[in-house]
Amino acid sequence: MHLTTMINRFYSLFRAFCIYDPIKTYCLREVQGLFLDVGSGHDPFLGAHILCDLYPKNSFQRGKQLETYGKPFIACDGQFLPFRDGIFGFVHCSHVLEHVENPKLMFAELKRVAIHGWIETPSWFYENVLYGHGFHKWVIKKKGYKLFYQKPRRLRIYDACLVPLGFVFFRLYMASSMYRGIHILLDRCFHLFTVKYSF
Repeated sequence: MHLTTMINRFYSLFRAFCIYDPIKTYCLREVQGLFLDVGSGHDPFLGAHILCDLYPKNSFQRGKQLETYGKPFIACDGQFLPFRDGIFGFVHCSHVLEHVENPKLMFAELKRVAIHGWIETPSWFYENVLYGHGFHKWVIKKKGYKLFYQKPRRLRIYDACLVPLGFVFFRLYMASSMYRGIHILLDRCFHLFTVKYSF
């Protein structure tokens, strides 16, 4: 077995351990009915029965090809979901709210079509300090059971850089299993990079 293969397998197991979340696991065990993944992209939620995304073809915001694993797919805008009220038992929406024009509207749509759900977005630190994706329109914060939306306020150091630091960190994340592992572990332990919300 090649060293690269061993590292990738170890990373997969490590990632599965690190992204385990008691609240999300509880939701998945307790919820009945169909599961919907909104903004499924290249890494759909494996527990979903139905996938949807605004971009069925490649998008510069995604960077990879759409993946469906043979599951039903619907091309639609998450701000205007084409489903009846409460038709899903669970909706999964990861790293999507920060892209849309009106995250409040999309949040309301997610709660309209599903009884329970899981929402995940980049944190303030992720967006304003570390990565700073220019196509992200919002930074989402959670206080209690409410979500708050604000425009990104990225560090001015980025303006003076010939190569954006966010791009460097992102390429490192995509290329290095070790960096990804550390990133995931820090997020799992200290919630540095993501905001998680369940209902």
